Amino acid sequence: MHTKRRNSLALHREHGGVGQVAVLAHEPHAGVATEEVARAPFYASHHFTKTATTKMTSKALVSADDRDPTAMPKFMRSLVMWLGMLLSVTTPASSQTYFVQQPGIDFKTMAWHTQPLADDAPIDPNSAIMVQTLVMALHASQTTVYSFSDMPVYIVPANQPTVRVVTACDPGPPCDLLQQQFNAVPMPYPNRFVTQGGSDHEAVIYRRHTHEMWEGWLWQRTGRMTTNSLGRRVPEWQVTWGGYAAHMRTNPGWWRTDPVTGQKPGMVATGIPWIAFAVTIGDLLQQHIDHAIGIIIPVHYARAGTWNQPPAQRTDGVEFGDQYIPEGAIFRLPPDIDLDAYPATAWDGVSPKSVFRLYAEAMRDYGCVVYDQGGTAIFMSEAGATPHYPVDPYTTEPLATIQGAGDIAVDDFPWSQLQVLQMNLARE
Repeated sequence: MHTKRRNSLALHREHGGVGQVAVLAHEPHAGVATEEVARAPFYASHHFTKTATTKMTSKALVSADDRDPTAMPKFMRSLVMWLGMLLSVTTPASSQTYFVQQPGIDFKTMAWHTQPLADDAPIDPNSAIMVQTLVMALHASQTTVYSFSDMPVYIVPANQPTVRVVTACDPGPPCDLLQQQFNAVPMPYPNRFVTQGGSDHEAVIYRRHTHEMWEGWLWQRTGRMTTNSLGRRVPEWQVTWGGYAAHMRTNPGWWRTDPVTGQKPGMVATGIPWIAFAVTIGDLLQQHIDHAIGIIIPVHYARAGTWNQPPAQRTDGVEFGDQYIPEGAIFRLPPDIDLDAYPATAWDGVSPKSVFRLYAEAMRDYGCVVYDQGGTAIFMSEAGATPHYPVDPYTTEPLATIQGAGDIAVDDFPWSQLQVLQMNLARE
């Protein structure tokens, strides 16, 4: 369960001229051998076969430059690590690049969250009552819906120094395994490491070149010092829970339970990797989100003991009854919805699309998964106020305009038009 602090970062913007965003297209390697997957009924059928001649275009991106002094120069990393694999999103005024996930590199090619929804995707029989519950929850708990740029995502190079992160979980085989997985974390900036600003103190570290990812819940300093892989003394950190993925390029979009220890990894309630539904700075700058997004719903409206699997692997819901929303449920907006009819999602066709317009388009095209519960309904995007970025991108154009104040009135968004896709419910 999440109790989020309110990030005031987006509330104090100076809106200058709107900048242009350049998408630098490099041609990646061709797709590998044909891959067939068991298709969920709500996905568009033509997106489920990749052949050896299919080339992946328009979705990739390199990471932000890691400023660790031991890292090789940026152009060398680009040549050695990413040549033939990636696209870049950059602004003309800066060489800064931003992460955008690419199926086949960051997740399995046919991961659930990257597949466009079919126009006639089957709707769950209880869809109407769950949408009513969500609308009721929104009006009961808040007058404003927030989009917080508050989740740090650290993309680190292959030679990032590693350090042992202490695990502070309940003793037993799952915790022992987590400690083994966190014994050599490529943690950037141990002196200045920033976590999500709410009570959960989450953060993601992704060594994309080796396809390894660590995410942690309740990151905090222990007050002690430790030694990193270069023999340098750095602050010691701990996590209370989290997850480690050794092969992100084959990850289906959810954490797998360890068959030996029973460990259920992951920092959010549903056991879905945060970067699966993460809205990154790169997504916002390229002005389209090519994957499902996620939402936290108000507490006491998530169903207990039941979740939609896949993608969810568990739940922290506490309410019983079919009217409550199973975590892992995927909401979508109808394919023919007129987004210009709603104040929060209207677009003049010229200015940069607002963050809520981009959210709505993603909810129409890919869906929106309920991944946790908290004090209010919250969308969350990648944080910019971290040592990963020399200048917070949200303080400059065009991102300052795209993010805006980061909040909307509840009634300005088409909540009542949502539909719940057909679910496959799992129970404890």
